[in-house]
Amino acid sequence: MSIRHVTASFVLAAAGLSAASAGGISLVSSFNPAEGASINALGYDHIADEVYVHFNHSSVFNVYAPDGTFLRTLPKPFEGGNDDDIEVLTSAAVIGGVSVPEGTLISIENENDPPRIMAIDKTDGSVIAQQDYTGSEIGQL
Repeated sequence: MSIRHVTASFVLAAAGLSAASAGGISLVSSFNPAEGASINALGYDHIADEVYVHFNHSSVFNVYAPDGTFLRTLPKPFEGGNDDDIEVLTSAAVIGGVSVPEGTLISIENENDPPRIMAIDKTDGSVIAQQDYTGSEIGQL
């Protein structure tokens, strides 16, 4: 299993857990982003090999190469909070009735009630699909 480490408290696994149980864990990269203070959420894009980082109360996602090189910012489609999650789909999903392909950036905004799950365009930060999360299932394709 490959590991991406972004600060002492955040670790990204880049491969399946079966490799971990076989003792095949290796640290691929580690860095401490200089652009922000307290990290709120992060996600690893397995297709583009990029790390998405959201700092508390920031209005953007910062995007890095695995070695910590800052690449760009991506505007968040909602206010910056400190209770959000970031994922990149490893398989297609249906969000709010819209088919969303593998590799799409997903943000789960937990600041409001109910929380929102959003599929975000990685080129401009626009919302592709969204659904309030009220405990109903998010469908897998």
